[in-house]
Amino acid sequence: MRFATYTAEGETFYGAVTDTGMIALNDACPQWATLYDVIAAGALTELEKLAADKPVSHTDFIYEMVLPNAPRILCVGVNFPDRNAEYKDGSAQPKYMSLFPRFASGFTGHGQNLVRPPENHTLDYEGEVAIVIGKAGRRISQDDAYG
Repeated sequence: MRFATYTAEGETFYGAVTDTGMIALNDACPQWATLYDVIAAGALTELEKLAADKPVSHTDFIYEMVLPNAPRILCVGVNFPDRNAEYKDGSAQPKYMSLFPRFASGFTGHGQNLVRPPENHTLDYEGEVAIVIGKAGRRISQDDAYG
């Protein structure tokens, strides 16, 4: 099941995405203010069960940043070996990948406009893969990573 944060009728919700619209789940889960809070509580399975019994609540909506109150968004750059062949910019392959922060205010929802600052005449493009880590951990072995 897919979940999203969205705006409808001037109000922000989180809920389940369906083929016909959104199922708002905020009211059913007052203990979690945002989708981030659901994930932090390890309650996505509970959210999925709640959505199964509810009808679509919104068909006219705007996607928002999925986790607007995420405390950290860490990104990995230049992390594939054929990067230089693709970019053809003459730069040397870096020895290590780069890590950089992003901030929730710099994201936009699915299907929304990207705003290019007037000082910049180009936009960079990239593919995104997101991993949300919902539980704390340290020095987790590869064998235990999915447990």
